[in-house]
Amino acid sequence: MDNIFSNDIFSIAILILALIMLGFNFLPGRRRKTQGEAPQSADVRALQLQACERLILLMERINPTELVLRYSNHAGTAIDLQRLLLNAVRDETAHNYAQQLYVSNAAWAQVMAARNTIMNLINQSAGAMQPGDPAVALSKKIIDNAALLDPPPTLNAIKAIKADARKNIKA
Repeated sequence: MDNIFSNDIFSIAILILALIMLGFNFLPGRRRKTQGEAPQSADVRALQLQACERLILLMERINPTELVLRYSNHAGTAIDLQRLLLNAVRDETAHNYAQQLYVSNAAWAQVMAARNTIMNLINQSAGAMQPGDPAVALSKKIIDNAALLDPPPTLNAIKAIKADARKNIKA
């Protein structure tokens, strides 16, 4: 008797294991989802709702008035405050880029539109200032200019995010 694990016996054992594994994949209730199907598990819905929460929080954190209140005491001049606010908006957004995976394209487009509007508002307000002007003057200018925007830059994004959240709750 040669080696018990001869090539023929080893090949048969591998074939049997492969058939067993293949059988497990086709048992009732264990159907795999195809590429076109969207998973609707409770875990995915929870991630979608968490993404909506985070994006609404992002919108609140980059709201021009909130930004100015949070950062105006950390800068001496208008140019310093401008730089600080723009970096804050970029950083806040960068921490949330992955959330776009869990919201609709329309909601994400609204988030990015709000971000861009706020950055433009900061730059336009700073453009009306002299580089050596105090940060307080730029703060006031940003708040005044933000009050002129109707609707506020973050409102449409928050509405779109809420619509996504409601859709996910009903699913």
